[in-house]
Amino acid sequence: MKKPHYSLHSLNLLSFKTFSTSPSFSSVALFWDLNSKPTTSSYRHLSLSLYDVAVRFRLAAASFGHLLSPSLAFASFHLPSRSPPLQPPFPCRLCGRTFPSSQILIHHFTSVHSPEHERRLRRLESATGRRWSILSGQLSLNPSRYEKAHRELFGRCENSTGEVRRAGFKILEGGDKIMHLCDELANRRVDCAVIVSDDLEFVTVLKEMRQKNVKSVVIGESKGDNYGIKRHANVGFCWREVLAGKVKQEGPKVVSQWREKELLERLEWRHDPSQDDVDEGLTWGTGEEKAKHKPWWKLDNNNVSNQEYP
Repeated sequence: MKKPHYSLHSLNLLSFKTFSTSPSFSSVALFWDLNSKPTTSSYRHLSLSLYDVAVRFRLAAASFGHLLSPSLAFASFHLPSRSPPLQPPFPCRLCGRTFPSSQILIHHFTSVHSPEHERRLRRLESATGRRWSILSGQLSLNPSRYEKAHRELFGRCENSTGEVRRAGFKILEGGDKIMHLCDELANRRVDCAVIVSDDLEFVTVLKEMRQKNVKSVVIGESKGDNYGIKRHANVGFCWREVLAGKVKQEGPKVVSQWREKELLERLEWRHDPSQDDVDEGLTWGTGEEKAKHKPWWKLDNNNVSNQEYP
């Protein structure tokens, strides 16, 4: 049986294909400093609550790889407990209609969408065989959309920390936020860390992460912050890019660029002066000359001419 032949070029292409097809990191940590969060006006005009903002942060961090759970959020003692009330109009998450008050929105949801959801479930339960498979495929998105809209409408918390906790964050109250972040990076094997903050105290942590080859992503307020915390990170984004969903699309592209750069650095040829000397063990001549361990260019002409060839 003929053995397959693998060339160096094919192995290089294979390694490049492996890096390009799975560019995401295996572990991504998310740390949010609640003292530097988006202003209320930056997300209220998008009909978003603080819960929606926290979910957007988690989706943005998950675009870089596998997001470790739970995500951490630091809250100091002077953090305001209550979030500002929602301003009209109040949109419906299912049909898109807007209402002047939350009471009218709740009445619309319970009188229109809740009976529709119950009818869909009854149709799905009564169907069997091929009809059940068709209905389950057609109605697969409706239950998840309904449950999400119901949770956002009736499961809203009155304080900001409760909204963030409901989105899947673990609240760390009091203490030093730098120590909390260092403990998270030390206790877990993290390939990439997403930090949501504008505080310059994180600069020392970012420098240490760069030395340990841990990628850092900073989400802050301003876009052109060339002299702030973003200058010390691998990549930085602003609030508006996260809330608009652009980071979720740009995350895999950024990771692919990092992987390609690492691969090129690994395959880059580097000159080693110690390898310039030819191995003296490779000699050419008779057994007597080989015993002397002389290289072939130091052999005497007489010895070379007197050699016997078969």
